[in-house]
Amino acid sequence: MNKNLDRKAYYRDSKRLFEQGDNPKAIIKCSRAACLNPHHSSTYVNWGLSIFGPQDFKKADRKFARAILIDPKNYRAFYNYGGAHYHSGNFEKAALYLGKACSLTSRPKYKYIQYWGMALLHQGKYDEAVLRCNEMVSRDPKAPFSFLCCAMICHCQNRHEEAAMLFEKALVIFNPTQTKTQIVTFILNDLKLTEQTIKDEKNTQYKEQHRKIESVIRFYLNKIRSQWPE
Repeated sequence: MNKNLDRKAYYRDSKRLFEQGDNPKAIIKCSRAACLNPHHSSTYVNWGLSIFGPQDFKKADRKFARAILIDPKNYRAFYNYGGAHYHSGNFEKAALYLGKACSLTSRPKYKYIQYWGMALLHQGKYDEAVLRCNEMVSRDPKAPFSFLCCAMICHCQNRHEEAAMLFEKALVIFNPTQTKTQIVTFILNDLKLTEQTIKDEKNTQYKEQHRKIESVIRFYLNKIRSQWPE
């Protein structure tokens, strides 16, 4: 029996099963691959992603941390580690690890920069968030999320005219029937995170900031719904 070949087979199977949405089987394959080779960083990234799917962020967090420990240059591990913190409402750590993921690759993916910018926005670090948004616009000038993030930042800074202009750009870039669901989902997910942070009595550091973001998100959500009726 060639353990290395078996480990690679389990790893490939786990990736395929995850992409097919079969997380329970993907988790089993990752576990077997890790038993055969506990020093393969990407196995733990896939394992974490398979757990992440069912929203078990704490367990996923541990797998991504293990992947980073094995390979401190694995930018996918840092991105997903940051993502786990983002979806748990820990925006300070999210920004740290998402920024690290971007620094480890010469051309970070658009979504890496997007979540980094949003994590900074949630902390009220507007100047840094604007830099990330501008980077998103230069990377993909036809992506509505770039302009939406910039609009939210401008709104929080009371730059309402500029915010309105950027928001209109987000709306007209693509056909509304193709984009509405994506933008509304993006806004609703962020609203859910913001509301949860406000309700969490232990998290007092950014409560005032999150109340402001919550009102901005609701404003844009209502604007989208009024402009794009069901």
